[in-house]
Amino acid sequence: MTAMIPGDKASLISNILAIVGFIIVIAIVIWGVLYLTGLSKPIFSSFFRPQGSTIRITVPSSPVPLNEPVMVTWRYSPKSAGNYAFLYQCRPGFQFKVRNADNLLTTIPCGAAFSIPSEMNSFSVIPTAQTLPTSTIPISIVYIPTATSSPSVTGGTTLGLKTGSENLPPTDVVVVTPPPVTVEKPPVKKPETGLPDLSVRILSVGVIDPISGDIFARPPTSPNDLVAVSFDIANAGTASTGVWYFTAQLPIAPPYTFSSVAQISLAPGDHIENMLRFKQAVPGGNFSVAVDPANLVRETVESNNFAAQNI
Repeated sequence: MTAMIPGDKASLISNILAIVGFIIVIAIVIWGVLYLTGLSKPIFSSFFRPQGSTIRITVPSSPVPLNEPVMVTWRYSPKSAGNYAFLYQCRPGFQFKVRNADNLLTTIPCGAAFSIPSEMNSFSVIPTAQTLPTSTIPISIVYIPTATSSPSVTGGTTLGLKTGSENLPPTDVVVVTPPPVTVEKPPVKKPETGLPDLSVRILSVGVIDPISGDIFARPPTSPNDLVAVSFDIANAGTASTGVWYFTAQLPIAPPYTFSSVAQISLAPGDHIENMLRFKQAVPGGNFSVAVDPANLVRETVESNNFAAQNI
């Protein structure tokens, strides 16, 4: 039997105490990390938020020339089935065009939602103008879920344009402006208070031919028919409207409410022609459009802000 030397016994006890102390230190460190993580959870959560809550649009950073294709790309992860829509604000004499499946140019009306399949995240548009437009065009990409209970998601950016005279398309048409003729008009009595007056009227309802792109005034006969509804929004008041919005009830299955992006201010006498295009239309359904539905614009008349028509 081997006896334990007192020095060895003390060394063993020291080693045991050192191990126990090391374990206690590790436990304290782990507890501290967990405690700090709990305190900073809101900070960490901001770095790990689910992506796809907004649409990020990318366009060329430099001004682009007219009549040449421009690629618009975006990033978004849809959480439910639906489709994208491309919109741009109206500018006098300016339009975007796109080539259809037959390589023919089709005009995208300003202020109207141009439908894009949900599997796409880019498409090419062609800016065109017959007069010098402003140097920037605000554009938007909207994701419209099929389910009416899901909110739409919007992303926006601005596309810069080259506005030099050499940027305009050549033309052989010479415009002759006659000298101004002064006509004395009787004085017009101005109203006591200057207010805008938004009004809306439906211009046409029809189905777009998939080959020619022409609109035929007939009701839809198939869910695959692309219905086009054109309507005009005007300011008949004596003051500018400021920013305004409109909504439209689409007679599709299930029913869907389209909400526009912010529209540019309309001066007295100005108007904008809009077009909405959609599929899955219910024959005989009622299409309606409401201007300033939340009454954000103070107007002289509120009763002319609604129009409806069966398709």
